[in-house]
Amino acid sequence: MLGSAQSNGTVTEAEKFYAHQQYDSALERYNLLLEEFPDTTLLYYNRGLCYYSLRQYEKAIKDFDQSLLSDSLFKDAWYAKALALEKKGDKSASRQVFNKLYAIDKNYDEVAKRIKTDRVAVYLSRNWYYMIAMAVLFIIFLATVITVKTSKRI
Repeated sequence: MLGSAQSNGTVTEAEKFYAHQQYDSALERYNLLLEEFPDTTLLYYNRGLCYYSLRQYEKAIKDFDQSLLSDSLFKDAWYAKALALEKKGDKSASRQVFNKLYAIDKNYDEVAKRIKTDRVAVYLSRNWYYMIAMAVLFIIFLATVITVKTSKRI
């Protein structure tokens, strides 16, 4: 993958910077590495993580996409892309990516649970007025039952 000793040192430096939450410094190292090794899937993914940590979601998504071009089954990249889309506010696209990841691996990092939770949230957001109407009807029903019960005692 990465041939020279200096490149391996730069990878280690980048990983250390990332581990210590020095994302700008890690990003610089990954940019240098990508100039030297532009076809390395993992470098795009790692740089995408830096962008994600810096809240630069659009750039992160581009890097995750780039890593997916060379490895369409790279589950971590699919997951990170879905999270970045979600943070960016594109819930629909995020949901689609989670579904793609679910098709690849149904057990990946509780993605099935996340999809179910999302479906419930979408259902509730689309049908909240029915639930409120049902709650009001239930309250009216209870009030009627209580009124009838108390009026029979007198």
